[in-house]
Formats: sequence, structure tokens, C-alpha cells
Amino acid sequence: MFYVWGGKETAMIDDVTGTMPPFDKCIVYGPGEPYEVVKRIKERLGCFGAMIADVNDLKRSRVVGITDGVDGEIARNLLIDNPFGNASQKTPICIIKNYKQYQESK
Repeated sequence: MFYVWGGKETAMIDDVTGTMPPFDKCIVYGPGEPYEVVKRIKERLGCFGAMIADVNDLKRSRVVGITDGVDGEIARNLLIDNPFGNASQKTPICIIKNYKQYQESK
């Protein structure tokens, strides 16, 4: 009921088992302005695109913020099996190599 009452943004809250020190001692919220964050990431890194997604080991993947040029549905589906892990892997930043070529082939 917590997630029903709290809304979809509460699903992005990570608990202590899903975060890295020193954040493993508190609750970590998702970004307040995800579209601004991905825009800054793309500009800063000079990469093809950027995306923030909330992914878990329960076959759930939700795009939270995405830059122009990235197909959110394709990217969401690439992450549905949580290829970067969920527990001890602690992968806050992931890189999908050759995404542009994958997207163009669809």
C-alpha cells in the first residue's frame, strides 16, 4: 500500500541494501528533475544520449528521464532483465555500448 498511496515516485526510493557507502545508512531518493540531469550528463560526457531508469530484479524497468534521440522503449527493454545487477553489484552508473547501432537496426 505504501507504493499505491505514495505514487510512482516512491518506487525509486532505494533502501540500504541497494546503495553504496556512505549512502547505505539512509534512504536514497530518485532525482527531482531527471530530464535536466540526463541533459547535463549528455552535455558533460559528450555521449550519444543519457537515461535514468529505475530497474530491479523483479523484471521491472521504468524510464525516468531520457535525452532526445534515445528510444525509451528500446532502452527500457534492454534493461528488463537487470543486466547490471541489483544487490551487491551496486552499479549506479551503467553504459550501454553500441546503443545507437542497436537502435538503428530496429
